[in-house]
Amino acid sequence: MKNYTLSLLLLAICCCSGFTQSVCNRAINLSCGQTVEGSNFEVPNSFSFTNLRACLPGGATSANSPFNAGDVVYRLGVEQSGTTVRLTGLSNDLDLFVFRSCSGEVLTCIGASTRSGTTSEGLVFQTPGTYYLVVDGQSANNRSRFNL
Repeated sequence: MKNYTLSLLLLAICCCSGFTQSVCNRAINLSCGQTVEGSNFEVPNSFSFTNLRACLPGGATSANSPFNAGDVVYRLGVEQSGTTVRLTGLSNDLDLFVFRSCSGEVLTCIGASTRSGTTSEGLVFQTPGTYYLVVDGQSANNRSRFNL
């Protein structure tokens, strides 16, 4: 039984570290003042309720907020406090999530803009540093072009 348990533990560590590494590797670099056009069509779904729940409202569950649409990951170096990021030009409901780091086994969401519908999303960064932004849709059919 101990060998079986150890194997599962090793599998879980490799799984989670591999997930983090693949997400970090596909992050698109952003510069302050830059506007990028993007979409979450034809991109994989790497983030789900489990990864995002720390930033979701209290009533959110994996059933009503699976976040199983394709998601796009960006890396942003914030040089001064008060830097604002906006997600605009939406034709469907997408949300914006922020992670402080992209290493280790667990990614922890530290901020989000989750307005409903095609309303623009926005976040203000108070502390300089490197952040990872995730543009994601609440359900598989929440796909859209956007400007960030």
